[in-house]
Amino acid sequence: MLSSVNDLGLKNSLSFTRVDWGEKQVQEFLYRLPLNIELTGNYDNIGQLSEAIATLPRIISLHDVEWNRVSQESSTLHFRVRAYTYQFKPEETKK
Repeated sequence: MLSSVNDLGLKNSLSFTRVDWGEKQVQEFLYRLPLNIELTGNYDNIGQLSEAIATLPRIISLHDVEWNRVSQESSTLHFRVRAYTYQFKPEETKK
């Protein structure tokens, strides 16, 4: 998933400043895997990236979205988001 998001960003003319895994979160029957994403680009390209992420085969949800202009005079945006995907925990065998 990490490389897919990176490839999609590059195809949409975005510049990544960060894309990495956060700490795995244990939940009742699954793991929640956070992916930290920071990039710069224009509004339309960031929107196209978000749309492309939604078409990936894994469920990915976007949380804690932050948008800021790179500078007051610029139309370029700095975009920060935490994305989550999920993985089932293996069933425990009882002895």
